[in-house]
Amino acid sequence: MNYFSIVLSQLEIFAVYMIIGMAAVKMHILDRGKLSVLSGIVTKILLPLLIFTNTIHGPTREEFLSSTVIIAIGILLFLSLYLLSILLSKAASLKGNRSKVYRACTMFGNCGFMGIPVILALYPDQGGLYMGMYTVADQLMLWTLGVYLASPVEANLSISGNLRKMVNPATMAVLLSVFFVLTGLRLPDFLSDALTKTGSAAPPLSMIYLGGAFCYISIRDYLKKLEIYLTILVKMLLAPLAVYFILTHIPGLPQSIAVTISVICGLPSMSSIAMIAETQHSDSDYAAGMIFLTTISTIITLPIVCALL
Repeated sequence: MNYFSIVLSQLEIFAVYMIIGMAAVKMHILDRGKLSVLSGIVTKILLPLLIFTNTIHGPTREEFLSSTVIIAIGILLFLSLYLLSILLSKAASLKGNRSKVYRACTMFGNCGFMGIPVILALYPDQGGLYMGMYTVADQLMLWTLGVYLASPVEANLSISGNLRKMVNPATMAVLLSVFFVLTGLRLPDFLSDALTKTGSAAPPLSMIYLGGAFCYISIRDYLKKLEIYLTILVKMLLAPLAVYFILTHIPGLPQSIAVTISVICGLPSMSSIAMIAETQHSDSDYAAGMIFLTTISTIITLPIVCALL
């Protein structure tokens, strides 16, 4: 299977959306302030709708209950990546907001843009179920731990303050969607259709936001950031192989699940991190630069990981 072609096609789409975002800035349709508004719309409205509609239209109650092992493994993966991100951050001597954003970009991979096409190519029959189940863990961790990491150090929130920040539209969407799946509740067709179409605008608008954000940063400066290459080597190449080795030694775990989780581990940084950092007034420029480099690197790293697995 030509994984290179799959990754390349996604990068081509990524480039088109970025060019649209850049053109919007050059034409003075978007500026720094409007990009901030756009990030708020995507993170607080569109992404929660996308999470909710994708989950309720995904696994059935029976499939959900029989595949909860994927959610458990996903959460354990995030905890492992959290520890790895701390080690990499300390190795790179990063501090403050940059350290926190770096750790978030290292932990969270771009499942929607890169993960789903690759996993569906690997497992056409089971891939959709696997990604639907993993998304529950992915989004729950992103909008709790991810929001904490994308928040500025100077905010200095108490434990209760951090917990309140984790109660947001996205976490509510995750919990509500799981409730719908478990109870078998269904939305009226007109409402489901409207919410699904609205939520589907999130991925392209996320990429357009990044394209606009790139106009305000120097990509050349980020090409010199050695810690980003450290993430590419350790998290995107070595860690997937280590995860695969561990998962294949769990009795009774299907190899397809081991491969799926391992590929997910090798994904580039999630585009949502830049928008969350923007809405939280943290180092969103650094997030955008890291997302750009890890995404471009995927054309080499992800086909290698898929071929080895």
